[in-house]
Amino acid sequence: MPYSRSTERITAILPEVLAIPEIADELEEKGIRRDIIEKETLARSQRIWEVVAARTDAYDATEKTIESVQTRARIPVVPQYLKWIHTTAWTLVSLVLVAGLATIVFGIMKGWGAVPPVLTRFLSWRNWAWILGNVITISAVLLAWHRHRSRFFAAVIESANDTLKAQLAPLNQQLEADRKIADQSLEQAVKSEVREIISQTVVSWFGTALPDSNAEGLSQVQNPEFEITTAAGERLRRIIGGVSGASIGISGPRGAGKTTLLWANYQIGNTKPDVLSVFTSAPVEYDAREFVLHLFGSVCSRVIAKAVGRREPSTRRRSYESERPLDRLHLMFGGTRSFLMLGTMLAYAGLILAYVKAQAAQATSAAQAAKTPVPFWSGLVAAMDVNPGMLIVWGLVLVVLSFVARPYLRSWLRMRDRRLAESSENPEDVEYERSLEEKGPLVIGAHRQLSNIQFQQSFTSGWSGSLKLPIALEGSMKSDRSWAERQRTLPDIVDDYRRFLERIVGSEDTPYKQVLICIDELDKLESDEAAQRFLNGIKSVFNQARCYYLVSVSENAMSSFERRGLPIRDAFDSSFDEVIQVDYQSLASSKRLLSRRVLNVPDPYLCFCHILAGGLPRDLIRVCRALFDARAVARRNSLTDICAKVIYEDIRTKLRAIAVAAEQQPDLSRNFVSHLLADPPDSGTGIWKLIDVLEYDQSAGNAHNGGAAQKTPLPTEALLYMYFSVTVLELFESMDEARWRKGEEHGLFEQLAIVRRSISQNPHLVAETIARTRSAFGLPVRSGSAARASSG
Repeated sequence: MPYSRSTERITAILPEVLAIPEIADELEEKGIRRDIIEKETLARSQRIWEVVAARTDAYDATEKTIESVQTRARIPVVPQYLKWIHTTAWTLVSLVLVAGLATIVFGIMKGWGAVPPVLTRFLSWRNWAWILGNVITISAVLLAWHRHRSRFFAAVIESANDTLKAQLAPLNQQLEADRKIADQSLEQAVKSEVREIISQTVVSWFGTALPDSNAEGLSQVQNPEFEITTAAGERLRRIIGGVSGASIGISGPRGAGKTTLLWANYQIGNTKPDVLSVFTSAPVEYDAREFVLHLFGSVCSRVIAKAVGRREPSTRRRSYESERPLDRLHLMFGGTRSFLMLGTMLAYAGLILAYVKAQAAQATSAAQAAKTPVPFWSGLVAAMDVNPGMLIVWGLVLVVLSFVARPYLRSWLRMRDRRLAESSENPEDVEYERSLEEKGPLVIGAHRQLSNIQFQQSFTSGWSGSLKLPIALEGSMKSDRSWAERQRTLPDIVDDYRRFLERIVGSEDTPYKQVLICIDELDKLESDEAAQRFLNGIKSVFNQARCYYLVSVSENAMSSFERRGLPIRDAFDSSFDEVIQVDYQSLASSKRLLSRRVLNVPDPYLCFCHILAGGLPRDLIRVCRALFDARAVARRNSLTDICAKVIYEDIRTKLRAIAVAAEQQPDLSRNFVSHLLADPPDSGTGIWKLIDVLEYDQSAGNAHNGGAAQKTPLPTEALLYMYFSVTVLELFESMDEARWRKGEEHGLFEQLAIVRRSISQNPHLVAETIARTRSAFGLPVRSGSAARASSG
């Protein structure tokens, strides 16, 4: 049965979730009632089921495949003619027994001397012996044939059941795995909601120790169970709900959550049956024709996946159309033994008929000689005019054929089994092809389009050949198959693609009302010019009713789009109807995001993560994960030690990265690179010493250039980053509740996060902001420090 999506299932999970130590301790420490958490969690049940929809749908799809395999399983049944043969044989035996019993009773009642006259009154002893012998022989043959065929069908049925079990075994394993994944996803979604409810219930609090938690929620960067709603996401939903078809750009810095937003909208297709969603990535090196083909194929595969449960078979299976008639013949007759038995019976029947006709002919001749009426039975046999020779000849032919065809049949069976084994390694492949026909014309059309994207298949089948026996029988059989690549131009492909999309959302044989196509990674092309060329090549597929294209683009694309109306027009302006900016996270959003992943983290740690990540969700999770790693390495659980450990490690990696970039800049002095590659500082004093050295290197470099600023900004970036790092280090070394509240109330933590992401954009403003923030927190400001150096 389908995966249960009821509130009772969430209710059953809640006690286990609330019993988790970190959650239970938080509830007890903060005095939060369990019934409040349970009530609020159940109120969010719809959101929970939407989050885990992809996992539950995978379970349902596997279950449908199992049901379809069971329904389509070809389990043979014992044919009715075997029952008729069995009944006929025992009827004949019963008649013989009844006749014998009647004879015995008659002999006992009338005397045994009265029996022979009665029996010989109708037939002679010779005829009685002949009739009884034939009846017993025919009954024995029928029973033997019934026994042989029953054993054959029992073996066939057992083999079919074994095959069905073999097909269902991996599917049942997959079903169990899908169920476990769905259960784990549901439990994780409930945990995330409970954590968020608790974080919203509990007022921000000051603390200096991390909770005793393994922070499992931080192990997954992209997971729908941990997503939060954002302004960009809400605006995107309003646009999709307010217009009939659009091409929408998703802009923002790397790590801001563009992919997460695209993936969240792709998940809508997993939760709503009337929405078809596709997710793909733009290639680094592209060809417009190939990408449109890829997009076309992705849409077709998605249509098939939502209907069948799978995109396509894992291996291409060959259809052995020519073997199906042989399969039916083999199942009906059971091989050469049945031909041997049938031939023997026909020859025997021919001999009996010849004997009967000979007796009838003698009786007819005797009657004609005596000028007496012809006996009824003799006249009846003569009137039938059956040729016993034909039966004898056919019987002998079948007997000979059974011996001649036996080795060829065995060879064909071995070849058939080997080919079927090779072509059916995955039992789902067989079910995939069989189930397409039941899913309607849209799915069949998608499968046909998917095949025609690369190949054009032609198949012909018929019968030919001849078989000449005593009676004429002719048949023919021919099979031919050829494959040829089909090369179509880009306009042809686009035209077919648009027609197919129109059929998806505009015909009566489709359940879909919307198509969401998410194209990621466009912002990672080597340049904006490459992105523009890419859009110019594929924008012909945009602007179609009820089709929405969501494309991740760079911030430069956002700038180009917002300058529309000016005498500047580029591919971004002409391709997109809207461009949505995915902005940096605010401090409140960062807290909410982390609260869904880990519980009971004091607010100073959350502020630290927000500052060091600069408001980027991806880096936010990395920094928070680094906090728990630092606690495990340092074996100390204090705000000062943990934050210092994270900062020192971050400085080490950043200096190494700047040094690698500096080695490729010929105008930089070697002293600058050597200072970066020296032992990284592990104290505040060491950071200030490195700042002094970098200031001297920059001043010397400017003097060497005649007072002009150096071409590369790397020295300034390194200097400002060290200035920022020592500021954060000193701030959290002396962090107390008063400073924490001041930082939150006056937005000073937010200013430091802005500094972190703006170091390479406006050095002078960044230096001034750091100086103002230090002054606001009561930290000493060195005149002529990094601020003055950055102005060069």
